[in-house]
Amino acid sequence: MTVLRIDRGVMLGLTIPLDRFPVLIEEHVRRYPDTSRVENIGRDLVTNGLMPETVKTFIAEVCGWGGYAGIGGRVLKNNELKVIATSLQEALKHLDECPPKFSLALACVNRLYGLGSPSFASKHLRFLRPDICPVYDALLREALPYSFDPDGYDGFAQDCQTIAGYLREARVRNPVTREGGGWYSADVEAAVFVHVNQWLA
Repeated sequence: MTVLRIDRGVMLGLTIPLDRFPVLIEEHVRRYPDTSRVENIGRDLVTNGLMPETVKTFIAEVCGWGGYAGIGGRVLKNNELKVIATSLQEALKHLDECPPKFSLALACVNRLYGLGSPSFASKHLRFLRPDICPVYDALLREALPYSFDPDGYDGFAQDCQTIAGYLREARVRNPVTREGGGWYSADVEAAVFVHVNQWLA
């Protein structure tokens, strides 16, 4: 699917005014205050290399952030740390391609026991590369017109990038501190997630 820009809003199966994004993401930050801390763990992992112990921490933190620490335990119990590290490294290589190969990156993570669906697999991509990777979970699947598989994730990730570009062009303020005051795909998804949950009137 291609996201549509309509006047001062965007439509991706649902319509959100561009100037609504700041208040939506502020609500997401309020409800998920550990987001920036887990992002820092992911950034350090990418910068310093995927070592077994840091990979273990990363998996546990991402699953804990997602509200299901038990999934992290199952992933770590049923996959060797070396295998997890290799899968994440392969995913990063696909994300470094131009353009990024989101579907292939997700498929790399899906190979791991316990991460076979887009939901928690995409959470790991989100914390490795929040600049270009959103989360795509079951709740968003119900609200948005993307298939719940690697191809659907690819389409959603591309549309989040497009919306981030619209927000930058419109000079919409991002309450999350980003380099140059820009918007990440993860920020766009966070706002969409709040909108879909109807957490704000």
